[in-house]
Amino acid sequence: VQALIIDKAHCIIEWGDDFRKDNRLAKLCDYIGQDTPILAVTAICDTETFEVIWKSLKFECHPFW
Repeated sequence: VQALIIDKAHCIIEWGDDFRKDNRLAKLCDYIGQDTPILAVTAICDTETFEVIWKSLKFECHPFW
């Protein structure tokens, strides 16, 4: 895997557990490791949405540019 790119990342919070069934995103992030870049893009992002995206994609474990 060269990179993980998620378009319309706001859907993570809109779809809730249907999007993150059994924490699939967390497991995927664990699988690809810390060296794989992750890009999450959205045009709709308030503070709550940002925090859910940040936590769901485990950005705290990745460098932030």
